[in-house]
Amino acid sequence: MADNRIFFYHSTVLSVHDGTVSKEFYTEVRGEEIEPDLGKNIGFKSGSAI
Repeated sequence: MADNRIFFYHSTVLSVHDGTVSKEFYTEVRGEEIEPDLGKNIGFKSGSAI
């Protein structure tokens, strides 16, 4: 079956105002592990990023 999609969903981008508060939420509430922390860009082992 041919894939004739013009548009498809790939991912969601999260932009935050306060990276420190967001980092605390993801690590303390959700239990995420940071990998890597590049200052304004923070990645998590689960694949999420802010």
